[in-house]
Amino acid sequence: MKPLPVLEVELLIEHGGRRLHLQGSGTRFAAKFPSLVSLLHFALVLWPYRERIPRPASLHVQWRGLRIPVR
Repeated sequence: MKPLPVLEVELLIEHGGRRLHLQGSGTRFAAKFPSLVSLLHFALVLWPYRERIPRPASLHVQWRGLRIPVR
């Protein structure tokens, strides 16, 4: 499956009282978390699906000054 050639995303996702702000364009995306609890909540829920991110797309996780590449 090929990703869309141009994709701009700005989403606020709420699940279980926690928040995730996903934004990006092209093939580069960032998942930003307002709290460490939100980061841990979504990490447990979404970690098994990380390999489904189509190549050449990249995703990194951000919380405060911490930035972790996922794919």
